Amino acid sequence: MDAEEVELKEQLKHLKKAELAKRKLERREREQQKLKRPIKPPAAVYISGLPTSGISEDDIVDEFQPYGAVRKDHEGDWKCRLYRDAAGELKGDAILFYMNDESVTLAVEMMNGYAIKGCKINVEVAKFEEPKKETTSGDIEAEEEEEEEEEHEDHKRRKLDNKARDNTGESRTSRTLILANVLDIYRDFELGEIQDIKEDIVTGCEDFGEVINAEVDTGRGQIHVVFKLRKEALCCRENEGQVLRRSELLAYMIEDENVSEEENTGEESSEVDDETSGDNLLNDL
Repeated sequence: MDAEEVELKEQLKHLKKAELAKRKLERREREQQKLKRPIKPPAAVYISGLPTSGISEDDIVDEFQPYGAVRKDHEGDWKCRLYRDAAGELKGDAILFYMNDESVTLAVEMMNGYAIKGCKINVEVAKFEEPKKETTSGDIEAEEEEEEEEEHEDHKRRKLDNKARDNTGESRTSRTLILANVLDIYRDFELGEIQDIKEDIVTGCEDFGEVINAEVDTGRGQIHVVFKLRKEALCCRENEGQVLRRSELLAYMIEDENVSEEENTGEESSEVDDETSGDNLLNDL
């Protein structure tokens, strides 16, 4: 590679970093704008007049579930709460969250004045205090539409780039590096957060060579990075800690994974493997 090519590569690298910084700034500005928008309250009903003993959240769900799907939290528990006083005794009121606003309307209409365990209950639309300004929330749909439009253009550009660059004589598999422990698989990431992490990874990988493509596997918390040359992928693997300056980051070639899977298959040939791998690849995020 002559001096002119090196200089051009450095210029492209700086341009990419500038574009990344610009996108992050624009995303922060959009988040600030979202704070000024009216926030849609959750779909929930407030229930009062309940008995103060002999009743549980499951009892409430059983009574209200016929009017719509009840929301669950990340641990799979119903989003229903019976309020208690400082002594831990039931106060006689509760809140229950639905998936849809229509369910709230129907539940209020059908359950207001209904008797549960001999107590006539009052059911109304739950009211929530307006969140503080520093609370981040908002209209995810608008942001996703903007992100999808940006990524659609990026995807078309990458496809054109791949056609021009992917003729190296080396298989794509031999040039693919897997970076593990990039994402926490137990955390829900927004699309913008995943995009930022991916761009940071790609920028770090470009210190070792030309990156052709990158795919995020949220199910495994990994990113698959395709280099132009195999030797560049190997170099990045040997210097895994420098990609994001994180000691927990693990890097290995996709070939290594395939070999390991074949060995495991041979060792366990007498057993039937009924498990399937559910890869949630966000291609070209």
